[in-house]
Amino acid sequence: MDPPAVAIPKMLSEVREEAAAAAADLPVTPEAERQLRGFGSDVFRSAKAIQDINKTHGHLRATADERVMTGTTIFLGEKMLRTSILDDAGKPVTWRTFIYQDVVAKGYILALTYGDLNSEELATRVHSCCVTSETLGARDCDCVQQLEGALERIVRLGKGILFFLYGASHEGRGASYVCKSRDRMLVQYSHETINTYDIYRELGLKADHREFRCVADAVKLLGISPKWIMLTNNPDKISAFKEHDLPIARTEKIEARPTRFNIAYLRSKKRYGHTLDQATADRSVYDAAGVRISEPIVPHILPGVPRFIHVSSYSLPLGTVDGFMLLRAREVEALRAAGVRIISERPLRGRVWIQADVDTLPADDAADFDPESAEAKALSPEDLDRKLREAAAGEVLDCAVFWFRMNVYYDVVASEEFVVLEYGDPGTDLDIGQPPPTDQGEAAAAAASAAAGTNAAAAAAAAAAAAAASRTPASPSKAGAASAATKSVPLVRFHSESVFNRFPLLDRSYKKRYQQSILRIVEHGWGLVTLFFHDGRGRGLGGVLVDGQRKGVVADTRDFKAASWVLQRHLRGATAVKVLASGQHATIAAALRQYSVEVKEWVFVGDAELDRGHALLRARAASLPTTLRSMLSDEVPAFPTGAGSDAGAKLSAEELAAARAAADIPALDPAAVFGADVDPSTANWVITGVGSSEAHGRYLVSLLQRHTGASARFAPLTAFLDVDVGPGSASTGTPAPKSSESLVDGSHLGRLASGVQTDAAGSGRRSILVVISQGLSPNSWAALRHMHAFDRVILFTSVSTRHRPDKDARIQSVRAHPGGGAVVTFPMEDEYGVLVRVVGPACGFLRVYQCVRAWCAPSLPDPAIVLPAVEAAEAAPVPKAVRETLIASARCMSKGLLRKSEDGADAAGPQPAFGADESEEEDGTPPAAAAAASAADKKSAIPSRATPLRDVAFVASPPLSDYLINACKKFEEGMLLATPSVSDYLSFPHGKHQLLLLSHRRDPALAGRAQADSVVVLLDSGRPADRRIATMAEDMVAAEGIPVWRIPSALPVDLQVIEFEAVLNRLMLDVIIEGDVDQCHWPGHDGESALYHVVR
Repeated sequence: MDPPAVAIPKMLSEVREEAAAAAADLPVTPEAERQLRGFGSDVFRSAKAIQDINKTHGHLRATADERVMTGTTIFLGEKMLRTSILDDAGKPVTWRTFIYQDVVAKGYILALTYGDLNSEELATRVHSCCVTSETLGARDCDCVQQLEGALERIVRLGKGILFFLYGASHEGRGASYVCKSRDRMLVQYSHETINTYDIYRELGLKADHREFRCVADAVKLLGISPKWIMLTNNPDKISAFKEHDLPIARTEKIEARPTRFNIAYLRSKKRYGHTLDQATADRSVYDAAGVRISEPIVPHILPGVPRFIHVSSYSLPLGTVDGFMLLRAREVEALRAAGVRIISERPLRGRVWIQADVDTLPADDAADFDPESAEAKALSPEDLDRKLREAAAGEVLDCAVFWFRMNVYYDVVASEEFVVLEYGDPGTDLDIGQPPPTDQGEAAAAAASAAAGTNAAAAAAAAAAAAAASRTPASPSKAGAASAATKSVPLVRFHSESVFNRFPLLDRSYKKRYQQSILRIVEHGWGLVTLFFHDGRGRGLGGVLVDGQRKGVVADTRDFKAASWVLQRHLRGATAVKVLASGQHATIAAALRQYSVEVKEWVFVGDAELDRGHALLRARAASLPTTLRSMLSDEVPAFPTGAGSDAGAKLSAEELAAARAAADIPALDPAAVFGADVDPSTANWVITGVGSSEAHGRYLVSLLQRHTGASARFAPLTAFLDVDVGPGSASTGTPAPKSSESLVDGSHLGRLASGVQTDAAGSGRRSILVVISQGLSPNSWAALRHMHAFDRVILFTSVSTRHRPDKDARIQSVRAHPGGGAVVTFPMEDEYGVLVRVVGPACGFLRVYQCVRAWCAPSLPDPAIVLPAVEAAEAAPVPKAVRETLIASARCMSKGLLRKSEDGADAAGPQPAFGADESEEEDGTPPAAAAAASAADKKSAIPSRATPLRDVAFVASPPLSDYLINACKKFEEGMLLATPSVSDYLSFPHGKHQLLLLSHRRDPALAGRAQADSVVVLLDSGRPADRRIATMAEDMVAAEGIPVWRIPSALPVDLQVIEFEAVLNRLMLDVIIEGDVDQCHWPGHDGESALYHVVR
């Protein structure tokens, strides 16, 4: 029997492995021979044993370690993209996307495939990228409409491929965005009397620089040979397919309704030969109110910084988002008259800031209605009136854009463009499309351009000499400086490009960050957006694809310092900004500080889940190991991961120094803190803190008492309220003198501070006041205002004066203490936006431990040994009964908090509008659809309950049981459940165990582990005695049917609290996310300020 003929090759690795064992004379079909030639002659000769192509997907598959190449195109990998495009059954379509790169031009080719690729005919579109419409949401072209329209059409036809060409070699008809932006600027300056093709010619460019051989290469690599149904309006693409022997069955147009912002551009394309039937209207963007056109600039090197060349600046119309618009009052009324529901509205800078219900907006083509048409004349008076009102509303929507100023730079070091979008002017309320003031070089170029008339090329030539002569740094005008001082600081956003988010993904969470940033900036009135073009935090698209392997891939290569330098040129002299972000805070703040720009506030942006704080908490928890590592001493530590293992991570001395500098870590020098006259190991310590900082205070007391000869005790902040500091001192912030009788003689605190205890020689101990407050809360002044009663004062805080000038007085008063004061900082300063803290608590424990070890207990173990345990905490197993009980209880609590009151308002209070202040990398890769489905499955599998959990009990041995306050906060503030009790093992059976049994339900009708009313958490220190009694306690509790979780630790007892913090974070995040706990709008969110500000 003859061996079967071979159709198409499969993987190269399989070819090599099977070739040796293959029969020598397997026949090859002519079609297969033609395709095999594309893989090189050596591949063809070894392809005797290749099997048929995969019939299901119709493509060659490559593992992550294999690459297939033909011509200059190489296969990188594949990715599944789940989009909002619906199939005929109404289900979201997932596109299997194969990713290639041109090794010469460095551009990427993404082949989004749908359906059976072995079909005789496949629909296709070859789509060149467009950053302004696909990423930024601009309306001055039709690119994104063609992209999404082609995806829709491929689904309707049942099978096909969209080839997305991404990179400078395809942006701007292959001339790059640098050249395209010059074209847009000059076309706009001519009021569109000069079209894009004429400008290209005057700039010395071809009409189209693109080369489509890469598409033919991708087709070969897919191993298919259909006839193509081309979805295009461009005759050049049809010619390119024919040139590369790609047979065409037929062509179909992809055309969207023109708008007044792109009609001139589409008409120029039509004149060039594109098939565009609708590009006939003669309405200009300049009929739209608000647009302001400035004179073009000539490319020039930035003064003093030869790295950047400013190549263009023009006005860019960005589309509205989620129904938010800034309109005139009469325009709002026109929408209402057409039946548009206005969700919210308020006056803003002489206009009206509204959110309209997008489901009630008129059709996109409503403005095209012609009252003189035959259709109109056939309508009834009522229908005609309705049509006219919808047409008026359509005209409003056609003009409803946000005008931003687009500034494009060329980075000669990175060989790429750099973009700064800016909105508004701090000196005027006329901020719609308001161009920024120009520096001296640009002003000279503009003047020369004006002198040369409207011919853009002549203007550019005339301006070159003037721009070259103006290379001195510009100074902000007095008016600009004054306006910057009087108007609020600008909002800024550092946004990273993600090519996947250019498609209509079902998961829009990352794109929403950009969109919400635009809305916040417009509502605020002044702001800037910088754009990083590389995917995967600067690693490029290839870096995204291999990120899971971490084979030499640097985590983040984005140049925030360069971005900050360009951005600060547009701040009009402002020295403070509010940053729109969901991460990268330390990196951004450090980069801005390089140019004397301080972050006044972090403003959180995100989607609905992020608004509940879930993604923010996940990101913070994930950053904990890195943050702790940055806090270690200058000594390069070893990170053991277990017996006989040396696989732990290791920082170089340079990396460690850089991390410590970025975190602003203080030197732990005993002499600098205490001076020669105070011995910290024998001093009298008074330590205080509140909230999460109380745990750090009690931890410090424990370390000092057990490892030094010091006298240390914890004093609650309320103890300091008993001290009379005299009239006026609290309000003025002036501390009472140490000699105050009422302070020293009349109070417990005074006696403590005055050194009544004596050492062996009979001399009094020196006194030290320690105040610990991560966020430096107002009530911390209750203790700090008495600092002069002590010989020394130490403040532990995450606040720096650079970021929080409003708290500078308290910090400086500590440093100015006459006997000596020190401020010890620890991360993280900006842990706001949610109720619970996940990073600061562990960091506070580590910093306290470091200080005690450096100051007076050098025999304590190196804290670096805690890192492997913290890194392993993410995988810590949680008993199913414990997890499900807590999640079900959290859901029960969440439903109760969100139940509707009689008037329809949420019981938890109204949600904040876009203008509300919020505190707090994004590599842009959307989460896998499988992960979301898995989470949904987990939620549905957990039984519901009618009442929340009644009791949670922590059981631990001293000293751990003395400072478990933060562990309790994870239940109380994180999961919004009952505050846990804390017992040591021997006191647990004396009352607490009995109460747990009384509250534990055993109703057969409520059977199921999620119905338990109590949970017990046992912290096992690993010491022999603890291990034995922990086993006894576990058996005793489990025998009663109460869910119990035993958490062991092999670390020294003083470091275990840091490990337990990380382990409990993992449980807390599970419960918060799957229990739908809202961490951004908790009960009492706006009603706690009275007690929070007792001391001012």
